[in-house]
Amino acid sequence: MTLKEILSTSQLDWEVEKVPLFSQRPELHFDPHSTWFESGYYGIRRKDNMQILGVCTKQYQETQNEQIVERAMQIAEAVNGDYTFHKALALNGGKKIFVQLKIENSGGEYDKYIFVVDSNDGSIGLSYGISNTVLSCANQLFLFASKGKSVKHTKSIDIKADEIALDLQAQLIDIDNKIIDLKHTSASDFMIRKIVKTVMKLPVTIDERLYHDGDIVSKKTKNRVDKLLDCIAKETTEKGDTLWGLLNGVTYYTNHEIKNMDRDPSGIEKLLFSNANKMNQIAWNCVTKKGGIFDAMENKYNDGI
Repeated sequence: MTLKEILSTSQLDWEVEKVPLFSQRPELHFDPHSTWFESGYYGIRRKDNMQILGVCTKQYQETQNEQIVERAMQIAEAVNGDYTFHKALALNGGKKIFVQLKIENSGGEYDKYIFVVDSNDGSIGLSYGISNTVLSCANQLFLFASKGKSVKHTKSIDIKADEIALDLQAQLIDIDNKIIDLKHTSASDFMIRKIVKTVMKLPVTIDERLYHDGDIVSKKTKNRVDKLLDCIAKETTEKGDTLWGLLNGVTYYTNHEIKNMDRDPSGIEKLLFSNANKMNQIAWNCVTKKGGIFDAMENKYNDGI
């Protein structure tokens, strides 16, 4: 697909503009007939529907959807020339733009993607990472590679696609190697309970060895915990009692049980920015750094400390 075709198909063929914002003195209590003053701030406005997406300063450089998609394609080309466009979306009315490109010949149990996300509301700079989709359950996991290195919106913006590509290539290899390890590492009952406790941010006073319904403070929390345990049971049954199955139990919960159809019908925004993303990140960190997190704690667990 050409760039123009992608924009049209994805309903991203609109532009934004920076317009000055005006204000009145507070004591006037909004008198439309009195004098208005330039506030020094600007609104980032969609040209097609006049919706204000965000507020910025004079120095902020707005970025057009066409530039975001083009930069995503440049990055994917630098990472692996054998890629195909997968999807592009306007999130939350266009406040953020998401682009996902599939790495061909992924093979195995999951497909691999490069993703790029940028904002039209000034909330983030151009950010990027790797995502995968497990074929058996459609679980998606998004892992940012750009933390601390997002590209800010300035007039002299330079995305340095080759440097970003090196980050993503290293992350692709690292993720593949870690997933291989997860598939060959058993998940104990302690690990499952520790993941549930950490992901759900349960009080530290709840002992994993004494997990009962009455230990959960609220009925709402109990229901969420029970649902997560059901998802973990489902995925470990299908994928084995391994850390890979345990991780997929969490991502199944965040992908299929957490929903906000009004604001996020695609489910992408929650997996990138909301509590679902945080839960997936916590689970990923726990299972991939198991030597430093699980082992010492399980020794205390077994010793009855």
